[in-house]
Amino acid sequence: MNIAIASDDSVKISSHTGRCKGFVIFVIRNKKAIHKEYRENSFTDHTHNKCNNTNSPDIEHNQHSHSSLINALSDCKALITGGIGPRLITDLNLQGIKVYVPTINNVEEAADLFAKGKLSDMISPGSCCHK
Repeated sequence: MNIAIASDDSVKISSHTGRCKGFVIFVIRNKKAIHKEYRENSFTDHTHNKCNNTNSPDIEHNQHSHSSLINALSDCKALITGGIGPRLITDLNLQGIKVYVPTINNVEEAADLFAKGKLSDMISPGSCCHK
């Protein structure tokens, strides 16, 4: 099974899925996380400046498509991130990708906990982006 972790530097978990620089992809095998690759984020609307960068919600941002992100992570069964919008959570879940927003921010530690079945999938209200 593959999992994706949103990260700007392959070390820390990014605080915003759409704005992260990329995704660290791990293969989970025999309760171990094996680093596979780093996928640069060239597929979200945020990276193409299609979303307004304001602190208030706007129609354009709320209407953008998540299909390119979902397609890019289609081989993954989980996404671990530091922050994510509620609509993206729903869209990912509909495609069979479970979302995790851990309290830790280390990529390797999160992958290891996931592999061992010890990563909580609780998503606190504060971890959802509303911009």
